[in-house]
Amino acid sequence: MWLVITFENVRKTFDSLVVLDDLDLRVAENEIVGIVGPSGVGKTTILKLITRIITPDSGQVTVADVHIGYVFQEPRLLPWRTALDNVAVIFRAQGVGKDEARRAAHSWLERVGLQGFEDYHPAELSGGMAQRVSLARAFAAEPRILLMDEPFSNMDLDLKTSLIGMLQKIAREQRPPSST
Repeated sequence: MWLVITFENVRKTFDSLVVLDDLDLRVAENEIVGIVGPSGVGKTTILKLITRIITPDSGQVTVADVHIGYVFQEPRLLPWRTALDNVAVIFRAQGVGKDEARRAAHSWLERVGLQGFEDYHPAELSGGMAQRVSLARAFAAEPRILLMDEPFSNMDLDLKTSLIGMLQKIAREQRPPSST
């Protein structure tokens, strides 16, 4: 079992507010982990520690040297780019040609049910649609670790259920073989 994320005795405070105290966490390769709890208990803080956006006050956070994808609570799309181009930018950053990048992005938008909305800008999409573009972009990057911070908060129950099924299918398809 290869550990990709390890927290050992992690403590994190913001001013006098103790958000995490003596947290131990181990996540193995190919494991799917959900962190649940009410608002303000430190779920986003844990994700920010994993991505090194913030550092712990004490303790140790170790993350495997692999590509990490992050889906934020809000979509964080580039407003001047269309839905298609917001996904294609991932492929272009990897050196893929423009036409091939757009074909691959189109395929990802189809997978999240956004065919027909490729040429829409983020301001023209509903919150749930924009979040699906964000999900497509995150999966298109083929991360070994995918962090999602309440990615379904702007969606109705039917769409959430549908997307969870889609995410499970994509995760199975993209899951690399174990390196035991």
